[in-house]
Amino acid sequence: MLPVVVRPFARGLQRTIAAAPLSTSAPVHQAEKKQKKPTVLKLDEEKRKRLANFGRYAAECLPKFIQQVQARLIYFIFSSLLSPVLFAAGDELELLIHPSGVIPVLSFLKGNHSAQFTNLTFVCGVDVPTRKNRFEVVYSVFSPRFMARCRVRTYTDEVAPIESITSIYKGANWYEREVYDMFGVWFNNHPDLRRILTDYGFEGHPFRKDFPLTGYNEASFT
Repeated sequence: MLPVVVRPFARGLQRTIAAAPLSTSAPVHQAEKKQKKPTVLKLDEEKRKRLANFGRYAAECLPKFIQQVQARLIYFIFSSLLSPVLFAAGDELELLIHPSGVIPVLSFLKGNHSAQFTNLTFVCGVDVPTRKNRFEVVYSVFSPRFMARCRVRTYTDEVAPIESITSIYKGANWYEREVYDMFGVWFNNHPDLRRILTDYGFEGHPFRKDFPLTGYNEASFT
């Protein structure tokens, strides 16, 4: 857009269009234009220490439920033809809890003044058939007050249910329905636990490792 020059006159203001000035800067090489530097998050050791200390504090408050505390540092590797780049995704507190501690632990994380993990990011399932309790349910919560994340993991088998957290986080409703649909994990006291992605007549749970690729239903095309 060309610059606008405003000239004063006796009866008011008049605007005229001036030509754009010629650039006197040195030409930029095409290689420099195309070169993009990756955005790397700086590691915050103080934040990581605070998360670790809070994890130990939570374990002391709820020793019956919290079985393992870990302040983990997540890295993602991005490789290109030129050079590998290391991206730091941020710090996260991870808690491994007993299935009976889902409600007490998440209530503690949300309501504690030093935590305030008020946002539920997601709920997902993991299937590891070689384990006795083959299913993991993972809850990811976020604290806008302290800009911190926490991942809560619990476990179950094909029969034992897990308590629904919809009474704590209303947004967990559809997340838990998806975990039930894909893995077959049952959530007690869920207000509307039914399939959400597959059809109501669908058999099985597609994200289980032993689910056949062709499914259980035969389709005939005429």
